[in-house]
Amino acid sequence: MKILHLDLKLVGDRYAELRLFWDNPNNCQSRQLSLTEITKLIQKVETDYYTRLPEDYAKTGQALYNWLDGSDRIFQSAIDQHKCSELQT
Repeated sequence: MKILHLDLKLVGDRYAELRLFWDNPNNCQSRQLSLTEITKLIQKVETDYYTRLPEDYAKTGQALYNWLDGSDRIFQSAIDQHKCSELQT
């Protein structure tokens, strides 16, 4: 079973680095994420979740996935590498 590992590390005071790898952390894909964007996303999710009529969780999860995947499709390309294998994410 393949496991897609996610690692998020602070880079300075304005960015975090998202790293994805399968078995070897030295063989990873990465992208920088703005801490300002992360803060806005957290606020939106908290607003959508902690309410009487919460946003559909699947919709929120898909929005988070798309945001993390980015225009370079970092998640999708990693998943496509092991499409025929059983995945645990």
